Amino acid sequence: MKRRRLSTVHAVRFLTFISSVVATWGILTFCLSTNEQKNSVTMELGRSSLPVQTKPTLVLKNRTLVIVMGNLRGGEKAWESLYKNVLDVNSADLALMIGKTNHTGSSMFQRAKNIWEFDEYDDWADAVDLIDGPGWRNSVPKLTYRWSSILGGVKMFRYQGSGAVIFMIRWFLAQEIMRRNITRQYDRFVVTRSDHFYACEHDLSKLNPDSIWIPEGQTYGGVTDRHVVVNAKDLLPVLDILPNVLRKPNWYARLLGLPSGNPEKLIKRRWH
Repeated sequence: MKRRRLSTVHAVRFLTFISSVVATWGILTFCLSTNEQKNSVTMELGRSSLPVQTKPTLVLKNRTLVIVMGNLRGGEKAWESLYKNVLDVNSADLALMIGKTNHTGSSMFQRAKNIWEFDEYDDWADAVDLIDGPGWRNSVPKLTYRWSSILGGVKMFRYQGSGAVIFMIRWFLAQEIMRRNITRQYDRFVVTRSDHFYACEHDLSKLNPDSIWIPEGQTYGGVTDRHVVVNAKDLLPVLDILPNVLRKPNWYARLLGLPSGNPEKLIKRRWH
């Protein structure tokens, strides 16, 4: 079990995350298991290893919010596992942070308490301009490797991947959270994607609320962006990735200039 100190947030505790893809649905499957040793928590893909455990006697109703970001994909079997093994287990509410064109027949629309939408962009440079204006276009590209995935989705510099997209969705989410005072309404948050299959109960009461919990694996040299469990106080710092890079690009020049630079490494850099 790894433990790290962060400048803006408490220690990150890593859940063992064995990378695998379920070919039947093309979605990630994982299961949380704990043992009696302090700080020993593992997340395993594709099989349930959680022993039968007694549920806590005191449960605070609706003090947890699960936020699903991005496109709604994975299918109903994945979403049903989210309802059963995450929402119901934790008496949690569901919020969706999705693009305005992502209106599918998903049952998530009926289950969600909050549905927040963001504009989708052909060139995500236009979205990045919303943070502090277009001034970053004169500074950040000079420091950034031409084919870096950190600002994937920004067309004029040929950045690959979807880095700018995932960071802007987090920025849009942070604006909604601040505007609606969401951190005053909930104690804990799960920020995740829609294409995970939960093979067993994801019981947050077994995770220390003073730590930030993320899966271990699929880190690509940094910190995975797929799933995070965080308390109300640390939620906004955890989401705050891109704005600081745009305002102080020289602090990130070495990472931006690496051919191997990626969103996962940038998250790790920000959290340190």
